[in-house]
Amino acid sequence: MSILDTIFSIEPSKYDYPTLPLEDPLISGIRKKLHLELPIETKEGYYLINNQLKMVNEGEAGEKIEKILKERANTLRFLIDKMLESAILNSSIFESNSYFIIQNGHLVIGRIKRFFKSEDIFEIKFYTISESELKIHYTDKIYIGGTFLNLQFPHLPYGGLNFYIDSLYDQIETLNFKSRTKLKNKKRYEGTFLLEIRELVEETVSRSLNILSQLPSKLKIKRISEKETVRRLNLLREMKHYLLELADEIGEFENVLRNDKEENFARYVTKFKKDVKNTINYLNFYYISPLSIKLRKK
Repeated sequence: MSILDTIFSIEPSKYDYPTLPLEDPLISGIRKKLHLELPIETKEGYYLINNQLKMVNEGEAGEKIEKILKERANTLRFLIDKMLESAILNSSIFESNSYFIIQNGHLVIGRIKRFFKSEDIFEIKFYTISESELKIHYTDKIYIGGTFLNLQFPHLPYGGLNFYIDSLYDQIETLNFKSRTKLKNKKRYEGTFLLEIRELVEETVSRSLNILSQLPSKLKIKRISEKETVRRLNLLREMKHYLLELADEIGEFENVLRNDKEENFARYVTKFKKDVKNTINYLNFYYISPLSIKLRKK
């Protein structure tokens, strides 16, 4: 089923309505300005829908999107709140990028796509851009990160960490695909950065998933023993170290590409680095820091 057909079929009454911390001005501001980006299924392009559920980009909307806007307004509003809820519960992207979001008047765009591992899960990519630049320089929007949305289960297993790790494979495949058309001199990097990053991804995924297999899928920490606290802390730090090594290699590749005037490809590498760093921030904010604090308070 296509994404547009799936969205049309969503019945909000079948799910728990999301709860959002709207007393937080960052979250309430994003909610008022969040735009949806949905794919055009018959050709390249996208439908951009503003917070008033009106089309922003010019051109013919198409029968499916017109039907969604007309008959599924409640579904779209529900979906917007579910996207926000999942980003808050299962990522740190809003906190990590609060400066850019606030500088752009809280305007955030959520691009909805399928997660390659499961038909039941959406992958949401978030961007920010100012209102004045929205129509004129849309391609210059700032990527702030992604998260995953399962309508049935707001709290993802492992807080979504397994999905972030799995998605590294998808992202290295995307880089390889883009390198065919976006790199002017692909051979220069095939035996170095592209190969080294792939090997690091394979190692990071394998070792990180092995670490997660040693942890409960709900990483609650309030009632665990000191010994268990230390065990989890060491495991999660180990995972962070693999991700840091990967982020450093990606960052070095990004710098080389920019020095070589390979900007058309460098922007995809920048997005990849952003996702890895967001995962590191998420580990630090919601798992490693609380465990460290628990030990210090004994």
